[in-house]
Amino acid sequence: MARRFASRTITSFNRSLQTSSTMNAPNVVSISYPTLLSSPLSLEKSIEQAFGSHPQALGIIIVKDLPDAYKTYRETLLKFGYKFSHLPEETKERYTDPES
Repeated sequence: MARRFASRTITSFNRSLQTSSTMNAPNVVSISYPTLLSSPLSLEKSIEQAFGSHPQALGIIIVKDLPDAYKTYRETLLKFGYKFSHLPEETKERYTDPES
């Protein structure tokens, strides 16, 4: 009985996620990594759309078509972030920029 309840609950939760994400899906700007490298000025309009001062600007850009090495870079960075978060506060304070 508990298994059936859990299954129905998960199914219901998944449906609500699908419904809410399709109803109010924001328009997140995505740009291509090769274009970013080869022709960054051509992306000015996309960057303005993402970071502009208008209400639809989400402040987010997705960079797609990344080289395979970026997966390794991301994993390494996340591990360093975890290690850094567990350092003593006085150690972390040395890396704080009060002006930012």
